[in-house]
Amino acid sequence: MRRNRRGWIYLLLVITLFGVTLGYAYLNTELQINGTTNVSSASWNVYFNNVQFGSNNVTTVTTPATISTGKTEVSFNVDFKEPGDTYEFTVDAVNDGSIDAMISTFSKGVYAANGTTEKTLPDYLEYSVTYSDGIDIANKHLLESGKTETYKVRVHYKEDITSSQLPSTDDNYMFKFSVTYAQADKSGIHKNAAKNKLVRVSNIVTSGDGLYDNGDGTYTFKGAPLNNYLSFENIIWRIYGIDSNGIKLVKNTALPDEMRFDYRGVKDTGYCASTYWFCGAWAATDNLVGKPSELVNQDIHGVVEDDSEINTYLNGDYYINQLHSNEHILDAIYNVGPENNESAFQWKGKVALLTLSEYVNSLLVSERDARTEQRYIATDKFDLMSITPGYPAYKVILMRTTVLNWSDTNASNSRPIYPVIYLSSDIELLGDGTETNPYRIDE
Repeated sequence: MRRNRRGWIYLLLVITLFGVTLGYAYLNTELQINGTTNVSSASWNVYFNNVQFGSNNVTTVTTPATISTGKTEVSFNVDFKEPGDTYEFTVDAVNDGSIDAMISTFSKGVYAANGTTEKTLPDYLEYSVTYSDGIDIANKHLLESGKTETYKVRVHYKEDITSSQLPSTDDNYMFKFSVTYAQADKSGIHKNAAKNKLVRVSNIVTSGDGLYDNGDGTYTFKGAPLNNYLSFENIIWRIYGIDSNGIKLVKNTALPDEMRFDYRGVKDTGYCASTYWFCGAWAATDNLVGKPSELVNQDIHGVVEDDSEINTYLNGDYYINQLHSNEHILDAIYNVGPENNESAFQWKGKVALLTLSEYVNSLLVSERDARTEQRYIATDKFDLMSITPGYPAYKVILMRTTVLNWSDTNASNSRPIYPVIYLSSDIELLGDGTETNPYRIDE
């Protein structure tokens, strides 16, 4: 039984023409603005080049992947005879012009042999077009002047199918992928931007260990082991997830010395008023987003006069001397409200800690006292300090790590500290996120 598989890739080139108009202005008295603009020569030259074939391709190839004379089209024609047959190749998209390009549109489809009647991809076939490193192709991806990006095309006759899924007659399919490159503007992004590299279809899971789509535009790594290692400022971090701030990181191991949350002295008034020398509030109310008049935690409420001791250290000495005030660290919004309403109060700054709910959401278990062997946060300690205020006001929530549990502890107690920072989701990342080859910023 012969299965004809024929496919084309089209590269559509769009040249945007633009000009500069020089003029003059009239007031009551004639004013003239005269100037000369020198326009350098420019060229637009984007094309396909360098087809490389997979090592396990079928041998029944009528027409191997071939670049057209105009270098804007690749076509191939192969026969699949049995499950397991594969045809795979890579092809370079090259920008030899002087103008940066970016993808303005792209499409991928499956058609009948006539090339016009769209068909549904059958259960027994897989068809994909990605970048050669597995990153999904997307609009706005840049192809800068002098650069090359490599596409990978793969068609596969599945092995894990039932007899009822096999074709009863010979089938013919045409696979089309087209991409339009236009002149780049400021909206262009690199394909290796952190969010693109992390959030792709092949990375998202719905069960087990991996990156979860929360359904609201945010993503969270859960379970362990995970390829979410990132090296930054010679420190190994774990990528917690992605949200509107950017890429959220938590330090892989605790700071060398356990530290107390706060020990600032007795307060006579406000939220922290007590006979104790410490308070479980992360920041002064004047330093919270919106400058609320008071911090509220169940029946406790009042003004917080000072930032906590750990807040001051992390955003002072630690940020300056350990993170070297790195420009990639964002001023981000962190939830600092109590357990029953963490987002009710927010703080904006450079370095923080995880909230109670964030730690819980990084686990695959949700029942209190459940074992947490499958975790990637705080694997070197038995507990960790959170940013979430406890009850009463002089306490902060301490999270256990070997089981899913937490308790209120005095803010003066020294506990393991795991700093949290944000990096922009547009930074370019190298590496694959493994422990031996962690992600790192492409400077």
